[in-house]
Amino acid sequence: MKYTFRKFNMMYASLKLVKGDYYRTKEARKAIKYILLHPSFLFKKKRVESKHDSVLKAVNVITNYPYIDKLYFSVVK
Repeated sequence: MKYTFRKFNMMYASLKLVKGDYYRTKEARKAIKYILLHPSFLFKKKRVESKHDSVLKAVNVITNYPYIDKLYFSVVK
């Protein structure tokens, strides 16, 4: 449950980071929609094959949060 809550926090932080940029906000929203449509991403760390798809890269950032955790805490404060 702790990991799921942190992933919801990462979703919020990713939207907050791209606030004001229309296209990046659109990508972040699509990534969140993708995660909510595939709920297994909320409960375990999975990697998505993302060759040149920016939405799937954003999904990887949200679901595999340890290397971006410090960024999240710097944005939310």
